[in-house]
Amino acid sequence: MIRILVTSRNSQTIERLLQSREDIAGQVSLHTYPSVFSSGKIPCGTLVFTDFDLLQSYELDAAAHIAHEVERQRPDLKLLNHPGVALERFDLLDKLYKSGKNAVEVVRISGGPRPEHFPLFIRAEDGCAGPEGPIINSGREYDDAIAAYKRKRRPLKRRIAVRYCAEHDKDGYFRKYGAFIFGDRIVSQHIMRNTDWVVKSRFRADDEEFVKEEHEYILSNPHTEWLKEIAQLSGIQFGRVDYGIFEGKLVVYEINTNPTFPRLQEGVGSPDRLARKGPLMDQIAEAFRLINTSDDASNEYIEFSLADLPNYQRIELDPPKQFGGNPPTPPPPSKETDTKDAVQERPQIRMGIFKNTIERMLRNLGLNRSKS
Repeated sequence: MIRILVTSRNSQTIERLLQSREDIAGQVSLHTYPSVFSSGKIPCGTLVFTDFDLLQSYELDAAAHIAHEVERQRPDLKLLNHPGVALERFDLLDKLYKSGKNAVEVVRISGGPRPEHFPLFIRAEDGCAGPEGPIINSGREYDDAIAAYKRKRRPLKRRIAVRYCAEHDKDGYFRKYGAFIFGDRIVSQHIMRNTDWVVKSRFRADDEEFVKEEHEYILSNPHTEWLKEIAQLSGIQFGRVDYGIFEGKLVVYEINTNPTFPRLQEGVGSPDRLARKGPLMDQIAEAFRLINTSDDASNEYIEFSLADLPNYQRIELDPPKQFGGNPPTPPPPSKETDTKDAVQERPQIRMGIFKNTIERMLRNLGLNRSKS
C-alpha cells in the first residue's frame, strides 16, 4: 500500500486521482499530517511525504522525525521525499543555479544579494500563487518594485526574485513542460503553452501538429535522463517537475511534491488531446504499481512520539474541517479506514497524546515515572 501524507487544505489533488482510477485507488491511501501527528503511529507501506511548502517549520520537524523513525524501525520500507532531505523551491533553484546546472537565478528580496540577471519576477517563496506582478526588466524597475512593497507595508520576508527564463516557440507561444517523478521512473505529462508569459493553463484548442507533438512527448519521454539527474539533486522521488527550454537548454522552474494529476477517466478532457490519454493513464498506473509495497506489511504500524520536539505544543493534532465538501465519517476504532476513501483519517488516540504531554512535563521538572 502507498501512504501519501498531505496537508488538510491540499488533499484535493490526490483525491481527484483516486476518484478517477479504481486501479490506482486500490493501491493508495491518503493521510493528513494532523491525523498522523495525533495518532502517534503510521501504517507501514510505501510512505510519501508532500506539501512541504505548506507546513510550518515545527510541522516540518515533526514530519522529518516520523521519516527518521520509519528509517530506523523499518529500513526495508520505501520512503519517498524525506522531509529533512527534499529541497523546496528556493533551495532547489539556488543549488542548481550555483552549480551551473540551471539558468534560473533566485534571491530573497529581504536581505539577499541583489539580482544579477533580468528579466525577473517577484513571488512568494511558498505556495503556488505564481508571480505577484509584471515582469521586471532592469535594476531600476526592481528598486521601484521593492519600494512599492515597502510603501504598501507588505512584508519582504519569504518573497523571492526569480529570473524569468522562457521564450516564444516558433508559433509565438510560451511553453511549460511537466513530467512526473515516481521513484526512479519519469512519466511525461503534458506540454502547456500560452500567449501569456505566465503559463498556468492552456490558451485554446491546439492544432493538429501540436497535438501530435505532445503525444510523441508522452510516448518518448525525451528528457528522462536529465529529469532523473534533477530529481536526484533535489532529493525528491515523488512529484512533478515543471520546466522549459531557454536559449537551447532545459531549465527547471520548480518541483511540486503534491501535483495536480490529469483527469484520467476515459472520454474526459479536451477532445483534441484525448489521443494522449491512454498512454498517459497506463504509464501513471504502472508507475504507482512499481513504487507500491507488498500488502504483507499493510496491517503493521510504526509508532513514534513528538513530545521531545521543539514547539511540540504548537503542532496541530486535530484534523481540521475538510475543504471542498463534507468530511468523511471516521471508521470504527477497531477497523482500518477503507483505502478507497478520498481521505483516510485515523481515529484520534487521545490517551497517547496525554501520555506524551505528561512525560514531557515530568522531564521538564527533572522527574520520571519511577520517581513519581
